[in-house]
Parts: sequence; structure tokens; C-alpha cells
Amino acid sequence: MKFDDYFKLKDMTLNITNGCNLKCVYCFEHDKDGRKMSVENAISIVEKCYQNYLKNRSEEDNNFMVSFFGGEPFLNFEVMEEVMKYSKEKGYSIDFGVTTNLTILTDHMIDIIEEYELGILVSIDGIKEIHDRNRCNSYDKVKDNVKKLVDRGLKYLLEARITVMPKDVTNLLESVQSIFDMGIENIAPVCVTDTEWSEEDYKNFDENL
Repeated sequence: MKFDDYFKLKDMTLNITNGCNLKCVYCFEHDKDGRKMSVENAISIVEKCYQNYLKNRSEEDNNFMVSFFGGEPFLNFEVMEEVMKYSKEKGYSIDFGVTTNLTILTDHMIDIIEEYELGILVSIDGIKEIHDRNRCNSYDKVKDNVKKLVDRGLKYLLEARITVMPKDVTNLLESVQSIFDMGIENIAPVCVTDTEWSEEDYKNFDENL
């Protein structure tokens, strides 16, 4: 069966590296050997998937969506930049997003984020105590980089993902409030599912929601 016979795509996730600069306690990526996708492969994949989208889209469909994923995608920022540049030059109707720990942001990256309106889903586990315990003491760096994006006027591109562990659920409301105070208004709490939750944990989660 051919690719276009099987798939009718409206979006795609491009895993551009399995390398990461953090070792978060709940991470599902266990083989972080630093492999990176090449620019040529990334463009080839996006081209194939976008052409599939064009063959199958309807008038009601939104733009095609490409999400950069890892690992930490910013470790392979060249691929992100070149894919977005290529798509713009081709006149493609593509929206781009990335899931990131936001610890290695540079001024150049901010320029590219602004130019291509790259949506940023940043992993922040709430208050400093919880985030630093789960995510390698990176809270202050993430907070500083969020501020840089907000100060640039890019608040509208930001969303936060809170990975919620059972032991942290009693602080969920406080965590959401702390992220909102950073300037992020779109906040998605996501529960860890490959660990045991007690009835008390569920009750606390419900109360915090």
C-alpha cells in the first residue's frame, strides 16, 4: 500500500533528536545517544507529508501543523530553522510548534521564533520546589527565558505543560498560579499515567482542578 493511500494527514510530529540536556525523573526517553535528524531528511519528510495533506484537505481544514519534538528539539535548532524557512519560501500553509524545556534559548532563537510565529509548549512543573526536583534544578533558567519571550511580545505563542506526579497534586493550584504569574495564560496539566495513583491522590487532583 502506498503512503498516500494509507495516510490522510492534517498534522505531524517530527522527532528531530533523541538527545537532551536534562535527565528528568519521569522521562520516557531512555536511549539519549544524541542522534539528530539531518536538514535534508527533515525537509524531505515535511514535503512528503504536506503533499499528502494537500491531496486530502477540505475547505474546512485549518493549516497543516508540524510539531518539533525530541529529546530537546532546540539541540537541533538548525533543522527547525531550515524547515520553517523552506516552507515559507515554498508558500506552504503550515503552522509550527515545538515542545521544549526552554533552558537553552538564545537571542537568535527568539528572532526565529518571532519571524515564523513558532508556538512554544514549555515544560514547567509548577512551583520552583517541584520543578527543580523533577527537572534538574532548571526552574530559574526557564523562568528567565519565559520572561525574555514575554518581554519580546511573544506571550501569545506560549503554552505551559505541567507534568503532574501524584505526590505533587496537592500543589497543582499553586503551580498553575505561579505559571500564570510568569505571563503564560495557556496551561495544560497532564498526569503521569505509568505510576500508581491512590484514591486520595484522585480526590486531591479533583479539588485542585
